Parts: sequence; C-alpha cells; structure tokens
Amino acid sequence: MTISRAAPLLYTTGLFTVAVFAPVPGLSILANGVVAALLAVYATFLWRRLDRVTLLLALLPLPHLIWMSLSYFWSVDRELAVVALIATVTSTLTYLAALLLSRHLPRSPVVQAGILLAVLTHLVFAGLQYRETPYIRLSGITENANLLAFILLLLWFLYALLSDGRTGPGAGAAVTPRAWGLQLLLYGATFAVVLGTASKKALPGFLLVSVALWLRHRRAWRQGWTVLGLLLGGGLLALTLSAVNLSALVGNVQGLRITRRLAEFLTGNNSDDVRYDMIREAGVLFAQRPLTGHGMQSFSLLGSYGTYSHNTYLELLASLGLLGVVTFLLPFLVSPLLLRYHRTATLLVLFLLLWSWGAVVFDLKMFWWVLGTLLGSLSVRTAGASAPQSAPPAAQPT
Repeated sequence: MTISRAAPLLYTTGLFTVAVFAPVPGLSILANGVVAALLAVYATFLWRRLDRVTLLLALLPLPHLIWMSLSYFWSVDRELAVVALIATVTSTLTYLAALLLSRHLPRSPVVQAGILLAVLTHLVFAGLQYRETPYIRLSGITENANLLAFILLLLWFLYALLSDGRTGPGAGAAVTPRAWGLQLLLYGATFAVVLGTASKKALPGFLLVSVALWLRHRRAWRQGWTVLGLLLGGGLLALTLSAVNLSALVGNVQGLRITRRLAEFLTGNNSDDVRYDMIREAGVLFAQRPLTGHGMQSFSLLGSYGTYSHNTYLELLASLGLLGVVTFLLPFLVSPLLLRYHRTATLLVLFLLLWSWGAVVFDLKMFWWVLGTLLGSLSVRTAGASAPQSAPPAAQPT
C-alpha cells in the first residue's frame, strides 16, 4: 500500500482522535501525540508534494502564534500566558496536519466511515448519559454541552464538505456517499442530541448544516425530502425523550430542561445578562489597550467573573488587541484569494465565524482540524499551482 493510498487512513485516524479523544479531559495528550505522528509521516513521505499555495496556507496561523508569543512580555500572569501559548501551538499543529493530509485525499469510503464512526461514538455516550440522568443538558464524554453540539455539527459539515463533488484540489470528493439512508438516520439522531444539549447557538448552526446537506442531496428528491423529514422526526424524538417519566413532572412542563431552554430563546435568562456584562467588561479592557491588549488570559484575571468571556473576538480584543483579532482571522481573510470557495465551504466558514461569537475556540483542536481540512480540500485559484490538472480532452476522430 503506497503512502497515497494510506492518506485516507492517516486522515481518518487524526480526525477520530481529534473529534473523540481531544475533548475528553486527560486524553488531550493522546491527540497531540497522534498529530505529531501524522506530521512526521508527512515530513518523511509526502513533503516533496508541498506546493507554494499549500505552503502559504500552512503559514497563515503563524502571525497569530508569533503575536501571542510576544504578548508574554506584557501579560498580567505570565504562567497562564505560557499555558495558553502551548495550547495554541498544539492547535496550530493540528491545523497543519489536517491541511497537509487533506491535500492528498483520493476518493475513499474510509473517510466517510471515520466521520460516521466519530458521530456514532458521541451519540452513544450521549445516550448513555441521558439514560442515567435524563433531565440535565447532554454533554457526553466532553463534559461540556456546547462543545458536544459543536463537534457533532462540525462532523456533519465535514461530511457535507468532503462529499461535495466540487471539493478537492483535483481528484474530487474524498467521501463517496452510497448508503445515504444510514447517514441521514444518524443525522436525525444527531438533531435529537443537539436539542438535548440545550445549546442556543447550536440551532442556527444546525440550520446551516441542514442547508449544506440539502445542497449535497438535492439532486435526488428522495434524499432531499428525507433530510427535511428527519429534521421533523428528530424534533419529535427529542420532545418524546424529554417527556420521559412525566408522572414525576406532571403539571410542571417548564421543569423539563429542553422545554425550558427552548422557551428562553424568546424570554432570555440569567446567563444572557452575564454575557452582556462580559461584553461591556471586554469593551472596557479593549479601550484601555486597543492595539496590544493585556496579554493572554487577562479577561479571566481582570474581569469580575473570573472566567473566559465565552466569545472568541472579545477574548482576543481584551487579551491581544486588534492585532490579535486580525491575525486570528488571517486564514479566513487570505484563503479566498488563493482558493475557490463553493457554497458548502462558504456555509462552513459562516458557521465557524458565528460559533466563535458564542464560544472561545482559538485553542480548540477540532476547530483547527476542520479549518485545515476546509482549506486543504478546496481547489486552487491562483495560476501556476501544483494541484493536479485535469487531463486534456481526447482527440476527435476525423
């Protein structure tokens, strides 16, 4: 088996490790080891295929890493700044591994199987948690409800991205969807679990994923309508699950976690007030040092809540200033000049940017793995790129 044929297996190994093991407290070190091993394999066997565009894409996170390193000298707590820097370095390496491996992905069912296996793993653990404690927010093995929803949505975005016929530097899609009924069945179960996480920001994200999947399957009307049907079925399943043991909650429908959280979309809750206060505090810290910020982890130290801001942009504005936000967004700003974005890729970028508003993601490995895969799987826009070229048309008989 050549290294090119092994590329789907290598990519899938990294994906499953980052999606399943990295979010588990205590197992993140395993993900770091796998990423390092994948980079070593690339450096040994595939480095000759590194073209100029891929090299430039690989260097896009470097300015942010350098700026974060410099912020050590004016950080409020230098020990915490070092911890944040280490997390950012490992996240950058994760991006690099996904980017380089996804540039060499041929058509293979291995990637599709890896995505579905990661989804199924999270669904199983979420189901076990629900069986034990049905009235708490589902978090599965991640121990964080928002993180579980984020990972599940990203996995389905990867499915939609890598099964898009227009994806790939030259060879086309890496995922070959055949038994689409199984995928859509898992997607309906995912909807129920996402509702069970009671994550507000997951619902617009799920809408974007649904649009991406509908675009993928719209040519087959049965598949497209099945997506819509499973959305409805997943919602009914979630409501059914939330009503388990209603005899203990009769007359107190608002006691159901899912019902209450859905109602809060209209009425708001205490956490909304806290987020607004965090926005104001971040604005004050940013106004004090708009260019450089106060150094990494400064919001949790200088703010009144003693925690991070639940917002990537506010966290970076307070910690690294405007330069920190610009360098963080550099892959999103530069890549459209180098790569050809299609609708699925655009929806994924929109999802990543929107989720960054409601969570801190700059040190989250799954975020960087998906971003690396996105940029690595798109066709090159610039002339002279070393992406494989299509064969010339056959000569017509005379």
